Amino acid sequence: MNKKIGMLIFSISFTALLVYATYEPTQPKAEDRMSEIMDKAWNEYDVLAAMVNTDSSEVYLRIEETEDEDKLKNMLQKSLKKADLEKYSIVIEKRNDPPSEKHCSL
Repeated sequence: MNKKIGMLIFSISFTALLVYATYEPTQPKAEDRMSEIMDKAWNEYDVLAAMVNTDSSEVYLRIEETEDEDKLKNMLQKSLKKADLEKYSIVIEKRNDPPSEKHCSL
């Protein structure tokens, strides 16, 4: 009887360990989501530079003068999760705009 209970506990523990070791969360990590959104911006708009700055909580993009800034911003707002929108601010600058002081490092 004790052997059967021991084997049952061992089997359940082994199965739980196996499930835990092979489990992958279905939700992508925040970095992966942001990377996918930046890739989408690169593919759909004429983006010259893109950066997600976690220190200042900014999504920074530099685009060609001919691109529509509002369309890009709308796409980003639709693509980002609500939590990401609360965490990050979106900064879009056009090519001929002088860089803002906080993005310029000398």
